[in-house]
Amino acid sequence: MSWSPDEYIERAGAGLERDGFFESEIGQQVEQFGNIAHVFSTYDSRRTAEGEVFMRGINSIQLFNDGNRWWIM
Repeated sequence: MSWSPDEYIERAGAGLERDGFFESEIGQQVEQFGNIAHVFSTYDSRRTAEGEVFMRGINSIQLFNDGNRWWIM
C-alpha cells in the first residue's frame, strides 16, 4: 500500500499530533554492488523523545546512483 503525502497527512496527522511520534535509527546495514545499494535501517519508536519504546522495526531502502547522486527507488 502507498499513500500520497496528502493522504498520509489526512490518515495519520491527527493521531501523530495527539499522541506524538519519534523514530530513531538504532542500526544500519548497507550492501552495495556498483551503482545499486540496499540499506536495512532498524529503528525504535516512542511517543516522546525520551519516552518508552512502543515499537521496533526495519526499513528496507533500495538506492540507485546515476553518477551524480543517489536516488531512492
